[in-house]
Amino acid sequence: PQVRIGRAIKTLVSLAPLVVAQIAATSVLTVPRQMLATSDGAQALGVYQAVASLAVIVQMGATYVYSPLMGEFADKFRTDKRAAMRLLRRTVVGIALVTAAFSVLLLLLGRPILWVMYGSGVVEYTYLLQPAVLCTLMTAFAWFMNDLLLALRDFKASFLGNAAAAVVTVASSTIIVDTFGMNGVSWVGVLSYGIAVLVLLGFLARDYRRLDG
Repeated sequence: PQVRIGRAIKTLVSLAPLVVAQIAATSVLTVPRQMLATSDGAQALGVYQAVASLAVIVQMGATYVYSPLMGEFADKFRTDKRAAMRLLRRTVVGIALVTAAFSVLLLLLGRPILWVMYGSGVVEYTYLLQPAVLCTLMTAFAWFMNDLLLALRDFKASFLGNAAAAVVTVASSTIIVDTFGMNGVSWVGVLSYGIAVLVLLGFLARDYRRLDG
């Protein structure tokens, strides 16, 4: 094997924003969770994570809708941007329908599921589920916007969108967690990922206008 140092460094530099973006995206929920553990104790964090784990199904459902299409998105963005826009509209509708269906099921069945999984001690915290579902919905759309920008090879936009989410998280976590307690973790996620979606959507619109065809 041959290692070309110059090319390796160039690749490392070009992909560095993507790595930092993923770290920033991960921090959106990590920071408020740690603040919750510090302010309310490890038990409160454990309860929140137990309830919020059910809401992840919403995010995974959205991921299963768009992940198989990312290769097609990349191809259509290069060859026919109008077809890419039609595919984007259908995908957004599909994500909305799937996440809405999962959200309704969780809101209807969340309490009995929590009782079966964790017992009566956690059932009283079912109220944590609704903000957690909304948080995972915003997370899913942020991931989708991010992956679309990666399909367009706009690593800088991915970095800026996720960096904005991380900055909002750091700036707001203390106030929101102190105000809303365990639900504060979800509300931080809703706010931060919501800002990320807006930023990423702006870059996606810009990149789309620059495409040929």
